[in-house]
Amino acid sequence: MVNVPDEHIIHVLNGKSSKVVDQWKLTGLNSNFPMAYDSLRHHLFVGFRSPSRLVVFDSETGEQIGSLPCTGDADDILYDADRKRVIVTGGSGYIDI
Repeated sequence: MVNVPDEHIIHVLNGKSSKVVDQWKLTGLNSNFPMAYDSLRHHLFVGFRSPSRLVVFDSETGEQIGSLPCTGDADDILYDADRKRVIVTGGSGYIDI
């Protein structure tokens, strides 16, 4: 998956050829920057800056399966598979777990 924030899209790439095989149009969500991936559960975690949200997508279908408010100006997302926790750091000076 590749974020394309200026176009409000996430591109899905073929793992072998790196060619775009699908794209997910993001409606009502802007400035998608950080991402983390849970390969076992096929969850893609994406941080948005406008509005400040953590959105969870099914990585096989592109379906949005969850959304929560998060720290402003999301800079990074880390996924702790052992504890099944998502950590979002933001330029607003906060960390959400």
